[in-house]
Amino acid sequence: MSIGQFPLVLTTSYTPYLEQYLQEVSGGRWKVAAYDKRGKLADNADIQGTKTISNSLYYLFGKIGSRGTFVATDEDLLSFLHFWHNEDTRPSNFCNYLNGKMLLVLGCEFPNWLFRFMWYSMNNNFIESPAKGQLLVSNRLVVTDNELQIFLNRIKAIYNNDIASFVNELCERWEQYKEEYGVNEDEKEETKTSNTTEVVDVFVSYAHEDEQIAEQIAWQLSDLGALVWFDKRQLGGGDLFPNEIKNAILKCKRFMPVLSSHVLKPERRYFRREWTEALEEAKCRLGQAYITPIMIENIDMNSNLIPSSFKDNVHILQYSDNRIQELFVNLIRSIRRY
Repeated sequence: MSIGQFPLVLTTSYTPYLEQYLQEVSGGRWKVAAYDKRGKLADNADIQGTKTISNSLYYLFGKIGSRGTFVATDEDLLSFLHFWHNEDTRPSNFCNYLNGKMLLVLGCEFPNWLFRFMWYSMNNNFIESPAKGQLLVSNRLVVTDNELQIFLNRIKAIYNNDIASFVNELCERWEQYKEEYGVNEDEKEETKTSNTTEVVDVFVSYAHEDEQIAEQIAWQLSDLGALVWFDKRQLGGGDLFPNEIKNAILKCKRFMPVLSSHVLKPERRYFRREWTEALEEAKCRLGQAYITPIMIENIDMNSNLIPSSFKDNVHILQYSDNRIQELFVNLIRSIRRY
């Protein structure tokens, strides 16, 4: 288990040491944002989107060396908290994403009032409700701060000051997560770094205009344990593109065409070649589920530019569905049955 397996990492430090480490071990793949008291007036002060977060680092109290503001004194901290508490200057995407998520808090030395204030603000609500999220806390102050203990008990947080016990608890929870969602760390690493097409769970096919969201879909599936074939990752400089792509389509367990307005253009496009290969392969699957379209925007599904096999007796995933992660988990489970 490593820190890189978390979709979003928050830091209260304004120094870039953690960022440098994450970028080094990932080859510069982490996206970085830093809170700024100017709120919406500042660039890069909020995370991008709320449904497709992966490999994102957020500086809660600003970042030194940037053009924005950062916390260096107690007065700065109070000022930051004041602006964070304001709906107009709070990072709305960040808060909406955290709402209902489980938070793992390490090495936090905030006293009771500050810890509680940050909890309310990040969860975008003022109700001490366990339904709003859970915490797994490693904090030296817990053992001496009775009020903080009462608060953590009320929100059903797990906390432990004993490092060994805390790590054991964390590892047990990670193993439970892997078992529940079918996550295999070795397979995930192979998916992200290897060019092999020996085993492919999902082949993502898309129009080049949809590359960014298609890549987000690929990373989401990968993070849930699927072996995903995505051309930007799998095709190397010396690969014969048509052969590699055809080989991956023949071996994939599910072919996922990304449907948008860009696929309704009648001109010759390479993704149509992928569609043709997949439609031919589907004939050999003897009724087994193979094609799983995903729609990223509302389009006319009656268009003759969309094959009937993408519509008839096929469950089309809606990427705008707020249950998309659950749908991806169910998809992966269905793949694993074969």
